Amino acid sequence: MGPERVRARGQALAERLMVDRCRVVAVGAPTMDPATGRDVRPETTVQPDGPCLIAERDVEPETADAGERTVYQHDRVVQLPLAAQAPQVGHVVIVLACRADPTLVGRRLTVRAVARGSFATRRALHCEETSG
Repeated sequence: MGPERVRARGQALAERLMVDRCRVVAVGAPTMDPATGRDVRPETTVQPDGPCLIAERDVEPETADAGERTVYQHDRVVQLPLAAQAPQVGHVVIVLACRADPTLVGRRLTVRAVARGSFATRRALHCEETSG
């Protein structure tokens, strides 16, 4: 079996595991909403609602002090099908559904790195979620 067939089989298997649903957006520069006086950041959809797989990279979040509160940073890996448009660093993954962990629904994960390779079977996005 040649390398392309092996890659294609790996891709099919990887996509079978993508039972969650995500959307990827690009977040624009803040502008003031004249009606509310608050800053808003317009979002442009990069990858519409589609299959994904969400995994935690580190169980222990990193912590940092932000003024009078502690901020937690969780490292996660989001996998998308290869057919998905490749997101860029700074894009945001919005979790729409997560079969194994419904508490992730609605979370916003910022893309920090996009893994690339010759025989990739999925798009792996190294993401960060900040909470606290």
